[in-house]
Amino acid sequence: MLFGIVGLWWMVRSFLERPVNPLWWTGLISGILMTGLAFWTSGQFFIHKAYVLLAFAGIWALMQGIRDIVIAFQLRALTRL
Repeated sequence: MLFGIVGLWWMVRSFLERPVNPLWWTGLISGILMTGLAFWTSGQFFIHKAYVLLAFAGIWALMQGIRDIVIAFQLRALTRL
């Protein structure tokens, strides 16, 4: 459930940032992947789900970190203009 909400939010946020962010599609791809993970983990058994959710929480943090780094470099490029 949490992955689904986060995935949907990332997709909505990417479309909202589209006019000001030339790399808006990175958020869209991350949102699609997260939504796909939400559907995949919803079909797992409870014991396996705990391990899968732990692993994907790490993947979630990694995707968010990469996205933040990309945005930081974009902001840095804008300040140098």
